[in-house]
Amino acid sequence: MSIAVSVSAWNVVSRLREPLVSLGFAIFWYAFILLVPMSYIAFINYQDYVMNAYLWLLLAYFSGCQALRNSGGLGRHANLAPEPGQV
Repeated sequence: MSIAVSVSAWNVVSRLREPLVSLGFAIFWYAFILLVPMSYIAFINYQDYVMNAYLWLLLAYFSGCQALRNSGGLGRHANLAPEPGQV
């Protein structure tokens, strides 16, 4: 699972563009360090509630960054709210 999460996160980082690439790389690096070397030594780091909660929240945000990039919602004229009468 750790390798699958790391590879998926790297695929997202490689597709991100300039405004989000540094944030995406930081999230990827945190997930990789926590899941691969730290879990190889001992699972105490992964079992820490705060580190584990940050990991999964940041990965959820990370997938949201990819969804924003795919929808084109990062432009200056991004309309996040529906127009009146379109609900």
